[in-house]
Amino acid sequence: MGWQDREYNAGREEMKAYFANPLGLLQFALTIWRSAGLHVSLSFWFLLGALFTAINDMRFGMASFIPLDLALMLGVCLFHEWGHRIFSRWVGGNHWEWVLWPAGGLIAPTSPRTAKAVFIANIGGIAFNLVLVAGVVIVMIAGGGYVAAGLNFNMPFGLGLFIQGWSHILLYSLGTILILSIEMIVINLFPCFWFDGGHIWQSILWPFLGQRRAGIVTCIAGMTLAVPLFLISLYFTSIFGMLTFALIFADCFRRRQLLASIEGEAMEDEGSTYNYMDTPDVKPTKKRKKHWFNAARKRAKKDQAEQAKIDAILAKVKEKGLHSLSWWEKRTLKRATERQRQQDMASRL
Repeated sequence: MGWQDREYNAGREEMKAYFANPLGLLQFALTIWRSAGLHVSLSFWFLLGALFTAINDMRFGMASFIPLDLALMLGVCLFHEWGHRIFSRWVGGNHWEWVLWPAGGLIAPTSPRTAKAVFIANIGGIAFNLVLVAGVVIVMIAGGGYVAAGLNFNMPFGLGLFIQGWSHILLYSLGTILILSIEMIVINLFPCFWFDGGHIWQSILWPFLGQRRAGIVTCIAGMTLAVPLFLISLYFTSIFGMLTFALIFADCFRRRQLLASIEGEAMEDEGSTYNYMDTPDVKPTKKRKKHWFNAARKRAKKDQAEQAKIDAILAKVKEKGLHSLSWWEKRTLKRATERQRQQDMASRL
């Protein structure tokens, strides 16, 4: 029996893993859409943010705004990921797996491993947020007269209250979209690979330092910024802020250690293992045909690295159980499963 046919691959241990390890709940994702070319799910962090938003609305006597706030939060995140999808396809990549959290998405878009392609694919979400910000500002400026009319109490009583109510909802919605978009832009410019900023800053430094060194410098920048922000959170006794920046520092430190241990410039981003859905439907060019041998050699080398990673994950499952796997390890195993199934289906044809 192969690893792809075992129980942990069929999803029957998923709930057992959550109960066996409470931290496994942090890796939970609720699927809300699944089609041939797009998987959309809400991560534990998105659901937690939605819960805090609902609690906050109830604290301030705005319980009726909970559905609107959650819809706006989801809409801005989807718009951000849509930007990644369009921009990544523009450069020959793809972005089919959207795992949403309050900062956009947890899964980076795939793209050819060049500085320009990585930059364009990862800047797409921020670009779409900027479009949202510009659109909201234009609507608020251009629609100022209509909003003012809604606040005019000299109008007939019923009509005045009707327009006034809808004006308040419109203003509230526009303001919420504006705040969420600006927050998402600022957060995703942070030099940490949790956000788009890690890939963006690495791609900017890549032509000057090389891919690996650019990643190391990006991690150092993230660690450097996380320290004062942690101290600021400590001063204001913000537990959430302290926890966030401590985790960011730890992630940047771990990635820096990993990159420093890699020889030369041969590297692969964590969680970016090959999947058949990441391959765009494009016709081969003469340049690709000319260098088919080098491409085949690189693909074989990448397949060997992926197989070694899968073997290590399976050894960990055998020793400690499925619940011991991190979110990235489970995703790697899942994507390898889908790839294996696709190859099996192709071999039967």
